[in-house]
Amino acid sequence: MLAIFFKRFMELGVFGCAQVFERKAKKRWIRFCYKRILFNPWILKQVQDDKTAKSINTDFLEKIINSEEFNAYLPNKFKDSNWILQQADLAASNCFDILGSGIKCFEKIPWHQDFKSQNILSRFYARMVRYTGRSSRVRTKCAYRRTGRHSPQPARRSHVGRRLGADKFEYLNYAKWCTTNPKSWTHSFYQDIAASCPPNIKLDEYNPDIKVPWELSRFQHIFVLGRAYQINQNNRYTSTFQNQISDWIKQNPYMLGVNWVCPMDVAIRAINWIWGFYFFKNDNNIPDEFWIKFINTLHMHLHYLEFNWETSDKPNNHYVSDLVGYLYLCEFFKIKNTHVNNAYTSNTSIDKKKNWCVKKILEQFFHQIQPDGTCYEGTTGYHRLDTELFLHFKLICNTKENITSDYQTNQNKTGQAGLPAEFLSRFDKMIEFLQACTDESGKGSPGTNSSGHFVTIGDNDSGKILTGIEIPSTKKPRAANEKSVIYNYPDFGIVIIDFLRNLESLKGALVVSLSNHRPKGDGPGYAKDLIKTCPDGARFHVTFRLPKFNQNQPTGHFHYDQLAVTLSINGTPILIDPGSYVYTANGTWRNLMRSPQSHNTFYSPELITVQDELFQLKLTPQDNPAIIDQTSDNIRITAYNKFDTYVNKKAYRTIEIDEEKNFKLTDWWEIAPENTKNEINGDKINSEWNLIFNPELKLKKEDDKSWSVEKNNKPICRIFSTLNFVMLTGFYSKNYGILQPCTKLTATKILSNEKQTILFKSNV
Repeated sequence: MLAIFFKRFMELGVFGCAQVFERKAKKRWIRFCYKRILFNPWILKQVQDDKTAKSINTDFLEKIINSEEFNAYLPNKFKDSNWILQQADLAASNCFDILGSGIKCFEKIPWHQDFKSQNILSRFYARMVRYTGRSSRVRTKCAYRRTGRHSPQPARRSHVGRRLGADKFEYLNYAKWCTTNPKSWTHSFYQDIAASCPPNIKLDEYNPDIKVPWELSRFQHIFVLGRAYQINQNNRYTSTFQNQISDWIKQNPYMLGVNWVCPMDVAIRAINWIWGFYFFKNDNNIPDEFWIKFINTLHMHLHYLEFNWETSDKPNNHYVSDLVGYLYLCEFFKIKNTHVNNAYTSNTSIDKKKNWCVKKILEQFFHQIQPDGTCYEGTTGYHRLDTELFLHFKLICNTKENITSDYQTNQNKTGQAGLPAEFLSRFDKMIEFLQACTDESGKGSPGTNSSGHFVTIGDNDSGKILTGIEIPSTKKPRAANEKSVIYNYPDFGIVIIDFLRNLESLKGALVVSLSNHRPKGDGPGYAKDLIKTCPDGARFHVTFRLPKFNQNQPTGHFHYDQLAVTLSINGTPILIDPGSYVYTANGTWRNLMRSPQSHNTFYSPELITVQDELFQLKLTPQDNPAIIDQTSDNIRITAYNKFDTYVNKKAYRTIEIDEEKNFKLTDWWEIAPENTKNEINGDKINSEWNLIFNPELKLKKEDDKSWSVEKNNKPICRIFSTLNFVMLTGFYSKNYGILQPCTKLTATKILSNEKQTILFKSNV
């Protein structure tokens, strides 16, 4: 135990330990005196002036919503009056579709429940048929708090992995609920509530998902109600806004119940409520008593965040959300003085809080957003969420009087609104990264947004802050020109290759680094390499995930997807990333969906460490640069993955687009000469390959070495390989809470240095 504390002390340092102590002390203080605080007048202060609600600061919201930048990133559906009115009518009828629940309508909204019904879930849950008589249970620890240790020993092939090798599936007529919604979610003090599930949960079982009441209580439907009210001034939307918030306040006393557990959700709720105030503040049908109650509750949100920051030595999107929500509250409570030319009163306390918050957000931006503009959590989904967060921060700072002179004087180089020029430059790179992850050739295809197919790598919980963001197709990467370009994102590890339709354009292609520093070697460094190509009418969009990780990064949203690829041809996704599906609702599914057997990669089950945590992964720190080999008529990228326990073994993969417009994978193992045996404790080591396909596709085996791929009876491509693939059933989750079966090809060979190839030949 002492060794663990000492190791943690060395990781955090004196300053880090002081921060941990302060954070825990605040929570203990709240716990000690919360009963007094709940009824303390300085927290539940009454707004004596009934005109105060109309003089709260909303000018910054007016400037934001009318700004060109806000509307450039606003999803197109929010500009469609018919869609807005349709969604607003659903919300006014207490009908919601939350995290895969399907549209559910309520007479009384269940603010504290996971209301997914068994009928809805039956479409997504699958039960594996017994395989060699083994149990389908898999040990897993399911806890909202991040605790526990990983096994340092190498794992044999898991039972879940074996079951994925079975060729028979049987769908249940219903999902088995492990337990009912906990009573603690309704009445308990927020620090006493933890999201947990049974330690041995089966694939066909479901534990109430704490994210469902959290998501509903974010009130992200308010923006739609407000937009609809602007269109037709229907009082139904006004009464819906008033009644739902009044009911929520009544059912969720301060610091009691599940909806006060997560500070991130408290912050997001505050942002959406503030926007609701902006839309409905001038409606005479809403009584002053409601506004007094409404503003009091927002004061509670402000106070709550001050005592519950989600910071740590490896902070993530939660802490950024806390800060951006807090900044909104600080702006909102900058009271307008209606007696002096509508100027704002000098509120020293609020100004100091806002100044502190701006500095913290900038600190987190430069800590969590890497020099090449990518999120250090290793996931494109959470990168998109971070982009929306920092967009709102930027929009607030773009309004007048939001960056104080004290803060501006501390900046050596500033851009617009006093923000550092480096912030503005790196934010642009965040947008460029989203564009790189989007296959624009898929525009207009069913199931896509107006930007095209967005490639999901790592976790994706379908999260948003207000409306989500639209990826603008008009903004192109700064290095783009009319010739072929290879974009290098060394920190996240993306290489983007964009061919013209003529392969001759490869000659003289440029390599552009989008970071201020590069790892050792000439390659992209980490993570994934994204390739766009459109030769002679056949356009490939490929992602190549490289094994790069350092100890300063949080592992909670990474997947075991080293050397994995995704592929689309002419806008049709072929090889797909599996997504996340659920977190605490089922720990077995959670770990299955982020395991190597669910990704388009090859690996050895004997070399993979057992994973039983929900928000941690044991990853090998490595920074292996990819080798980019470019000629006049093809391009080749090679990377390798290494292992902590077995340093004498490395997995190599080369992706290649050749002169015949084919996409090819070449895989092999490198075994050190001093230990050439492919055994562990006398057992043979296997190497396994997976290919996970878009559920819309059908595969047909042509012979032992080739497969054809079709969509709607139209051929897309042919697959040729040296491996003998077998067709099985895999799983795909496009959005959180939704699961569907898909086709999976898998192959197994004894681990060796023999090269294996997989060739995709487009039919275009």
